[in-house]
Parts: sequence; structure tokens; C-alpha cells
Amino acid sequence: MIFLIGSRALPDNILERDIKNSDIDLIMSDSNYQDFISQFKTVNLKESSKYPGKYLGIVSNGNKFEQLEIDATDNQSNHILRKMYVRNYKKYFTIQNISICGINFEVAVPKLEISYLIKKSHIKCPVNFDKNYSDYVQISKKINKSNVELFLQDEYVKEFYIERYNEAKERFENKQKKINFNVPNEKFFKKSEGFRIFDHDNLHVAIARNGVPVYTKCKRDPNKALIDNDMYFDLSFEDQASMIMEEATVIGIERFFLDTDDLEVIKNRIKNMDATDAESIYKKGLYKFVRDLCKGDFQDHVLTIEMTNYINSNYIPWHLYLHDAIHNLTKQGELV
Repeated sequence: MIFLIGSRALPDNILERDIKNSDIDLIMSDSNYQDFISQFKTVNLKESSKYPGKYLGIVSNGNKFEQLEIDATDNQSNHILRKMYVRNYKKYFTIQNISICGINFEVAVPKLEISYLIKKSHIKCPVNFDKNYSDYVQISKKINKSNVELFLQDEYVKEFYIERYNEAKERFENKQKKINFNVPNEKFFKKSEGFRIFDHDNLHVAIARNGVPVYTKCKRDPNKALIDNDMYFDLSFEDQASMIMEEATVIGIERFFLDTDDLEVIKNRIKNMDATDAESIYKKGLYKFVRDLCKGDFQDHVLTIEMTNYINSNYIPWHLYLHDAIHNLTKQGELV
């Protein structure tokens, strides 16, 4: 059996982007692969030198062509996927026909809950993160948390998810940024002096709803950048979300908005902003935060369905707060 995964396996109403021209992602055995490619007039698929059995490229029949990504490896997650199909395919998949270059193929398409788990298994990987996280957010809005939890009680689904997660971690672990937060504030922020114009903590104060950033409730040592996980998880859900949103907002402002230290220029620029502009900058900061500045249990928490939905459906109207507080900011490196 050939399995269709990825964006082309999702129902039409899940993703906002057009998936008609997306790669077709397939999982199959090596014997299936040999039979599959024999159907096409032209095959230009390159096998990965690092991961034999993984192919990427184009197949065509005359003037019709498709970009394919095929996993015909003998890894453990693929074995489990086939076991799931043999055990009870109706529980885990729907059987559909897809046309590739005008040739029809019968494929097993995972139920939405399993597609969500496949996406989640590699969501921490930095490669193509913005696209993957955007898809993950949109799937999270349509998924039923109880259904996902029910599927994870199934031994095959749980084992499949764990194996996919571990395989992705092995492939991409060396590409993830390593950040040490357990250092003095001065040393931590030293690395970002090149782009940071205003004091980071002062920006936090400027955009916090009540002028007191939530992160201050989560530091055992105020002189270090490290957030204490236990203190964070003792917060209410609303405060947890606010801390994430405040940090993402400040990152967005620093990285994607502030390019001058002229306060009047900044103030006029903010005055001409609307909510859409402010939300866009927040979202850029959020993606940067989730990808590069979260790790371990905290990152897992940020990627839960509830938190993903909340922080992507809300934002802080920072342009209103910052406009009024702009003259209270200090330059990077200056004392408050």
C-alpha cells in the first residue's frame, strides 16, 4: 500500500494556502517504489546520500509533471504505519484515489488526527519551519483535542508518533540552535547587540498591559536570563499565554520593526500603523520565539493545541502601548 501524507493528504478546508502545487509526500515500501516509478515516462528522483530510501524530485508523463517526496526507507515508523493498515485500516485511514501525471493510484490517507501527529512529530525541526508551523497552527484550529488523546491511547498510534518524533530529532538535532539562558543578563544580551537598539527589558515594560511583564514572576534570579519552569507552570493559563505573547511581541518589535533610534520617527511610524501591521510583526516574533528560543518541556507546552490556538488567535496591541511609552525607552546599554 502507498500512504499519502503531508499537505496534500489534508481535507480542502484545513489550510489557507493553495496546496494544489505542493509536493506530493508518499510513504511506500521499496518494492512499491520500483513498481510506482515504472508507471512514468520520465523519472528524475534523487536518492538522499545520507538517508538511503528517501527520494526527492520530479516524475512526468508527457507535459504533465509532479514534484514528489518519497520515503521508501525501512525505518521503524514506516513498519508501524503498515501494521496500522493491516490491523484496522478503516480506523486509521481513508482509501482514496489520486491522479499523478494522469495516472490513478490508490492510497491510504491518514485520518486528520494522525496527520496532526505526523506534523507535530517534526514541528520542532528548523527546516521549513515557517511553513510547517503555519500548517500546524491551522490544523490545530480544526482538530478535536479529545480525539487526538483518544488516538494516542492506541498502542500503534502512540508508538508510531514516538518513532516519527525520534527519527526527526535524529535528522535535525544538529541544525537546531543551542541557547544557554542560565547566564547573567549582560552576557546573554551581548550576543544581540548588533540589531538591538533599545533595552530589551524596557520594551517589555512598555508593551506589558499593566506595565509589569509576566516574565518577572518566573525568575528566581532577576540577574539571569533563565526562566524557571516550575514558577512558569504555577501561573494561570492566561498568564502563561501573556508571557509567551509579551516575549514574542518584543522579539517582533526588535527584529522586524525598530531600525532607528529616532524616537519621533518611531512614534510617527507607529501612529500610521493599523492592527493588521501590529499583528503581522507579532506573528513574525512568535515564529522566531517558538523556533529558536523555546526548548524542552516549555517548547512542548507552547506547542499544545490549547496554547497554539490561543497565542495565534490573539495578540497584544503593542502599537497603542508603545506609542504612549516611547519616550520612556532607553538605548541598549544605557541605565534606566
